[in-house]
Amino acid sequence: MIEGSGLEPEQIQSVILIGGSSKIPKIRELLRDFFKMAERGMEFPNFPNPDEAVCQGAAIEAARLLGDQDPQILSYALFDVTPLNLGIKIKGNIVDWIIMEGTQIPWDMSRVYYTTVDYQEVIGIKVQLWLHC
Repeated sequence: MIEGSGLEPEQIQSVILIGGSSKIPKIRELLRDFFKMAERGMEFPNFPNPDEAVCQGAAIEAARLLGDQDPQILSYALFDVTPLNLGIKIKGNIVDWIIMEGTQIPWDMSRVYYTTVDYQEVIGIKVQLWLHC
């Protein structure tokens, strides 16, 4: 997602790892190199606990959805975004991308598509996912 942000790695001030992959030494090494952390005197913060971060985020979101007005809960800004690009295949095996990676959801849009054969009564829609790593 950094490619879509318009930021250069040197502009990132902190990198927080969550989930199981945060414990893989090679991933940590690759991220240190990519963000030039050693040159910049950066380290991965000791918080949050990588195993608990996703659960904490889910608990905060649940509290907000249930109407919890605690100022500490309200101080967090949580956004649901699409993790990958979504589109449909149209004539000629071309993909028309509809929702781009990082788009905040829920999201609403509409597009008009036409059949390619006269008197066509049925249309098949193939959803295409695109991950770029």
